[in-house]
Amino acid sequence: MNKKHQIEDAHTSFIRDISWSFDVSKNYYQVATSGEEKTCKIWKLDEECRQIDSQTISKENSIWKISWNFMGNLLAVSFANKH
Repeated sequence: MNKKHQIEDAHTSFIRDISWSFDVSKNYYQVATSGEEKTCKIWKLDEECRQIDSQTISKENSIWKISWNFMGNLLAVSFANKH
């Protein structure tokens, strides 16, 4: 995973979507945020919602929608088409 970020200042533009992973078998939470600045960030949080780690995904287009699958191990990312 990438360097740690603070959720408060993670995006340089407004957040378009947020999605929580509901996998109760893990000893941490996962949340993903997508911003207008064409990035998606995945956060690992401990049981007290303190940040453990984070990862950044960058795309060439704005990310519109994100959603975890039922198992919480796959994140679907929908982004704008340039055409």
